[in-house]
Amino acid sequence: MAPQITSQADFARTAAKVLKTQAPLRMPARLLRLVLGEQSDLILNVQKVVPKYILEKKFQFQYTNLKQTLQQLLR
Repeated sequence: MAPQITSQADFARTAAKVLKTQAPLRMPARLLRLVLGEQSDLILNVQKVVPKYILEKKFQFQYTNLKQTLQQLLR
């Protein structure tokens, strides 16, 4: 876990680099809504989540960025 905020697109690109593969194809929002209905909102609507409480408590993260985290977890 790392405190950095990242988008779904950045996560997919970073994971693809770490896994040495191509990032998944983009899916049009309209098609996603058709397939998933209301659940598509979980993917399409931006939510920025910040671990405010643990940052205030000076929690020391083991990894400081997404790439480092994925490299370690996907070994």
